[in-house]
Amino acid sequence: MRIPIALLFLFILFFYLQNFTMMSTTLCNLVMAVSGAACFLYEAGNRRNNTTRYMILYTIAMISLSFLCKSVSDNKSIQFIVTIMSYSGIAMALLYEDIKPDVYKKIYYIAVFWYIVRHLLGLANQYAVADEKNQYIFNKGGALSTDIVLLILYLLMAAAYYRKQEKVGYIPVLLGAIPVFLSLKRMGIIIWLLLVFFQLLYDEKKARFKIAKAIPLIVIVMFAAYFLATTIFSSFLQRFIERFAKDGVSISGLADSRLGIWKAYIQNLFHIETFVFGVSFEVEEILRIYRGNAHNVILNCHATVGILGVMMNLLLSIRAFWGYIKSKYYYLAGLAIIFFLRGMSDYVFWFNWGDIVWLLFVFYPQIYDIKGTQYKYTMGNKGKPDEA
Repeated sequence: MRIPIALLFLFILFFYLQNFTMMSTTLCNLVMAVSGAACFLYEAGNRRNNTTRYMILYTIAMISLSFLCKSVSDNKSIQFIVTIMSYSGIAMALLYEDIKPDVYKKIYYIAVFWYIVRHLLGLANQYAVADEKNQYIFNKGGALSTDIVLLILYLLMAAAYYRKQEKVGYIPVLLGAIPVFLSLKRMGIIIWLLLVFFQLLYDEKKARFKIAKAIPLIVIVMFAAYFLATTIFSSFLQRFIERFAKDGVSISGLADSRLGIWKAYIQNLFHIETFVFGVSFEVEEILRIYRGNAHNVILNCHATVGILGVMMNLLLSIRAFWGYIKSKYYYLAGLAIIFFLRGMSDYVFWFNWGDIVWLLFVFYPQIYDIKGTQYKYTMGNKGKPDEA
């Protein structure tokens, strides 16, 4: 087994242990950080092409900016260096190592069925809990919410199938919807519904919508959902409606919907120092309580690497998305939009787990054509093949 593959599966193992068990978060984070960073160093030393160089430069730039901003806002600890190297390293391994799509599907299915069991047994209740001093909160359902974990795994799987010009099918996204609905995470449910309809309506191989063929299946799914909701899961439907009627996340009686969190951050944004280097999460009680989670990837990115880092990440995203559109990779473009929308209400990527997907989204079109052929000239591809 190649070294990156071994390190990758070690990372995935402890990712599962952290999110699915009560194992020490510190231990899991340590193993994942070290295995991912080792992947980064291995791939950086053995893959001598432009894409690798750009990924290295990106990682160094983000680490440098975080150090600069930390001197002002003090939002990130030193361990951030290893963390961002880890995400970059795992992304490199997924880009370069030939892993069969069925492997991604098995990893995804393990998570789906595990979450279904946990939610049915009441072991994955996801809500915010503050300590007696309101110093921090934690999520009893794991390090990440159900829908975010499954979205990350689903997108990795879908990209792997697309690379091989194979269809991922309907079953994975429909099965994934079950634990997402059981989790009662409102934005997660909305985004997952978008993913379900997109997967049902769009033919990734023919690059067009198949509304006529998909409508009967959608009708069947909707009637089945209605029947289950009004019979077997009637009590769940009541809790579901009650959850959607509440105003945002809530702890300790604070007026702390997501709009409140965003307002607190933005109110402190328009000073030259905070605009350039990021707003400290110590300036407002609501920001301090949520441990630096502004529930928005752009705000979290700004707090970590300042306005320059935000501009760099947005430009990379726009450039990659435009590359998908020009190359007619509409399926991947659609998945990218759904992923980005999920980041508008939670800390999903830009220095979190979702970075693995985001880095693939940014650098995938630079080394692969639709058939999975690797290219030597990554920026402004001239079509010359390379074994990478």
